[in-house]
Amino acid sequence: MELGLKILTAADKLFNRFGVRSVSMDDVSKELNISKKTLYKCFRDKNELIAITIKSHMDKMDDAILNITSIENHPIKQLFQITQFAISQTNSMNPNMMFDLKKYHHEIYADLIKHREEHIIVRILNNIELGREKGMYRLDFDENVIAHSFSILTYTVFDHDEFKLTNFDPNLALSEVMKYHIRGIASSEGLKELESLNWN
Repeated sequence: MELGLKILTAADKLFNRFGVRSVSMDDVSKELNISKKTLYKCFRDKNELIAITIKSHMDKMDDAILNITSIENHPIKQLFQITQFAISQTNSMNPNMMFDLKKYHHEIYADLIKHREEHIIVRILNNIELGREKGMYRLDFDENVIAHSFSILTYTVFDHDEFKLTNFDPNLALSEVMKYHIRGIASSEGLKELESLNWN
C-alpha cells in the first residue's frame, strides 16, 4: 500500500476512535512506526491530513449513493438503502467529530456544508423527481425547500454541538428523520410502500 494511503487509513482510524482534536501528528506517526519527518513529506500539516481524510469519506458516500440510485429504481427503497449505508458508516465515527470540525477546523467544516449543497441536495431533488414520476410523492410541495430543509436536518443529526444535550442515538435519529421526510412528501401510495418495508 502506498505510504500516503497508509497514513490516511491510520489517521482515519485514530480520528474515528478518539476524535479529531485529540489526535496529534505524533500519534499518527507512532501508529505507523514512522518518523514525523516522513509524515510531513506526505502531508503538510494536521489540517491537510484531516481535510483529505474527510474528503475521502464524502467521496465514499457519494459513490455509495450513486451505486444505490443506479441499481434501485424505487425512490423510497433508494432512501432506505442510503440510510442503511449511512448508519453503517456512523457506527465507527466518534460522536465528537462534527463538533471538533465545527469548532477547530472552520474551513473543513465549511467544505462539508458546501458539499451538502452541491451533492446531497441534488440527490434529494433527483429522488423527489423520481418519486413524483412513479406516483410515490405528492406534487403539492416545493421540492427545493424540502431538499434544503432535509439536508440541514440530516446534518444536524451528526452535529454534536446541536445534539450534545440529548440522549438520542444518532443512528436512530437518522432513521427517524428519513421516515419523517418520506411521510411528509409521500402520496397515499407512497405511504403504503413505506409501511411495507417494515422500517425499524
